[in-house]
Amino acid sequence: MCGIAGIFSLKNSSAKLPVVIEKMSKVIAHRGPDFEGFVLFNNQDVITATSKDFKIVGNENYSPKNYIQEIRNEFNVALAHRRLSIIDLSEKAHQPMCDNQGRYWIVFNGEIYNYKEIRKELEQKGIKFYTTSDTEVLLKGLYTYGWVILDKLEGMWAIAVY
Repeated sequence: MCGIAGIFSLKNSSAKLPVVIEKMSKVIAHRGPDFEGFVLFNNQDVITATSKDFKIVGNENYSPKNYIQEIRNEFNVALAHRRLSIIDLSEKAHQPMCDNQGRYWIVFNGEIYNYKEIRKELEQKGIKFYTTSDTEVLLKGLYTYGWVILDKLEGMWAIAVY
């Protein structure tokens, strides 16, 4: 299964946050050898990254644009994801993932057994999908239904949403 990590600070932003979240990700590297993704937030910026152990790939708005080792800005929030590719093997299913507007970000670990049924329900509401991942189904389910989506899920999971 994948691994997720995150840091949230209400008080201070810190230039050390990229270093700390990278160390947290390295500790759980055994959980996801296929990809390492990060997203960092401050009042002005949302920065996506991967480590130098991986290539910068993808052109989705959530695809990494930087290497975590080169980021020097100060941040208040950071999320990390170590990917073990099982359902959708494409780079489009890398995480952290965001909705089309970049408002909601998610890191997800686990499996939603009934994600195909929930996806069909969302498609009937006009929701479009770009991956075949259960992560995107969860993200768009959260956007559509709010936290009530959790009542619909069958499976095992851990998530962080910002």
